[in-house]
Amino acid sequence: MTEPQTPAPAQSSAKSFYSGAFDREEVDTATPMWRRAAAVVILLIGVVLFAIYLWTTVTSSSNVFLKSHFGALTSGVFVLLLFALLAFAVGYPVRATVEQRRRSRVRTSIIVVAAVSLIVAVFIHALGLFKYQPTVVATSPSGTRHAAILVGYETTTLRIFEGSGLGKHEVGNVGVLCGMQSQNRIVFDGNDSLKVSTPFNDFVIPLDPKTGAPLKHFGARCDAPAQ
Repeated sequence: MTEPQTPAPAQSSAKSFYSGAFDREEVDTATPMWRRAAAVVILLIGVVLFAIYLWTTVTSSSNVFLKSHFGALTSGVFVLLLFALLAFAVGYPVRATVEQRRRSRVRTSIIVVAAVSLIVAVFIHALGLFKYQPTVVATSPSGTRHAAILVGYETTTLRIFEGSGLGKHEVGNVGVLCGMQSQNRIVFDGNDSLKVSTPFNDFVIPLDPKTGAPLKHFGARCDAPAQ
């Protein structure tokens, strides 16, 4: 007589079934084309912004808008890495860290480098090494020339601007301005002359009629005449 076969425990069968299911599980790594296209656009935006930072720094652009917003190359590096990270997240998303080790490592590397660049950019900004935030204190009667105070890392200088809007550009540096800003009086005497009064001296700064560049500058001492 044949002995009846004993059925396998239900728990063992269930374990085997789920184990096989997990073994056959595949991570869907396919990314829609629209995400890849969006990633390319995002990366191109970052590259263009970094190119503006680089061009402004290398050429020492006199454009006030560019120097005010794109004058610090360290910030440009962080912007580029930030857009690269965003583009990578959109175009190559990490859905499973174990199965997508290469993507995960690339993403982690970008995050680390971006974090370091952010720290450097914040440190440089705190020191004010590339700070360019001029304050216009006087405008010529024609409205095309401006006198602006620029507070730097150690000194405060008086700059002359020509133009308006995005086309405004710096045409000259009159020199280091002595005294507190509230104690100084700066006014245009026509379009081609600037009067500056400080607690130490009074100055008349003639400007080039064509370019607006200052033809005289402050002396080495606060009480020295313009030269």
